[in-house]
Amino acid sequence: WSKHVGEQDFLCYDITSVSSYAELNEYVHYGYNRDGETLPQVNLAMVYGQKSELPAYYRILPGAISDVSTVKTLLDSLDKLDYPRIQLVMDRGFYSQKNVTDLFDRHYNFILAVPTHLKWVRSVIDRCQDATQSPRGYRELDQETVYMHTERIKWPSNQRRCYLHVYYNPHRAADDFNALTKRLLLCKQELESGQRNEAHESDYEQYFIVKNTSVRGLQVDYNDEAISRYRHKYAGYYAIISSRKMEAFDVLRIYRNKDEVEKSFDNLKNQLDMKRLRIHSSGRMASRFFIQFIALILRSQIQRAAREHGLSNRYSPRLLLDEMESLTRIRYTGRYKAITSEVSKSQREILEAFGLDLNTL
Repeated sequence: WSKHVGEQDFLCYDITSVSSYAELNEYVHYGYNRDGETLPQVNLAMVYGQKSELPAYYRILPGAISDVSTVKTLLDSLDKLDYPRIQLVMDRGFYSQKNVTDLFDRHYNFILAVPTHLKWVRSVIDRCQDATQSPRGYRELDQETVYMHTERIKWPSNQRRCYLHVYYNPHRAADDFNALTKRLLLCKQELESGQRNEAHESDYEQYFIVKNTSVRGLQVDYNDEAISRYRHKYAGYYAIISSRKMEAFDVLRIYRNKDEVEKSFDNLKNQLDMKRLRIHSSGRMASRFFIQFIALILRSQIQRAAREHGLSNRYSPRLLLDEMESLTRIRYTGRYKAITSEVSKSQREILEAFGLDLNTL
C-alpha cells in the first residue's frame, strides 16, 4: 500500500499526539501535547500522499519522543520496505544536520523547512536581503504577499548540491516579533526561577545576558542589541531547503500543501473518534490504531471522490454514508434473483460519482 501511494508523489511526514488515560502502557508518557492537554500521550507518525490525498504509512511512538529523532527510523523503514524513489516533505521540527545528511546519503529527494536562527541560514539572509525585498522576487500565493530568492549551496557534511529558498513576508514580520516577545517573557521567567527548558536554550544564549555574582546573586537581562537585530533583519523571513533544483514558488506551494496530513490528523481525532485513547494495553492500542488507519484511508478516498464530482459542498463523508444507508439489497433463497430497494436521485448521483453500477454489485 505504501509503495502504491508513494510512487510519483510528494509524501508529507508529520507527527501528532493522542492523549491517553492508560496507566500500564509502555508507549504512554508525558510529552509535548499538540492539543494542549495535561494528559500523558502516545505519538502517531504518519506519511501522507500529497497528490493521492491518502495516508500511506503510520507508526506508533512513545509520547516523550521528539520529532527530530524519528527521521532515521522512518528512513530505515522505507528502505526495508523497498520503497520507490520518493520525495519527502517535512516541517522544521524534523530538521537537523544529521537528518539532512542521511537523506542525501540515501538518495531521497526532499523539501524541508529550516529554522532561520541557524548561523548559516542567517548568513544567506544577510547576503540576499536586497534580493528578497526586490520587485523581482515578488509573488502572491493564496492571497499572501511573499518575496522569494533561491541560492545554490553545498551541504557541509558531504558537499552535495542543494538549494536554499528564502522567503520574506512583510506582514509576517510583526507577528514574528510579537511571537518572539512572548517567548522571551516566558524564557526570562524560566531563567529567574532556575527552571530552564531545554527547547529554549538557544534563546537563553542569544537574547539574554545572565550574571551570577556573590553580591547581587542571579541577574537576568535582555540582550537588546540581539533583539533589535532580529526585529530589523530576520523577522518575517522563513527558509526551505530542497534537494532538487526547483522554483522557489513551486517549493513553497508544495510545502504549504503538506497541511493535508494535518487535516488527516484532525479527521482522525474528531471525525473518527481518536481524540483520546481509552485503551490500556499496548496490544489493543496497536489494533485500534490499525483499524483507525484503514478507516482514515476510506474516509480520505470518499472525501476526494466527493470533491472531484462536485458533491463535497453538499455532503461530508459521514452525510454521504448516511444518504446511502437506506439502499438495500434483498437476497432470496431458491431460484429468485436478488432485488434492490428504490434508488433516490441523490443515491444515484453518488453511485455515479464512485463509478458503481448496482447491476454488477
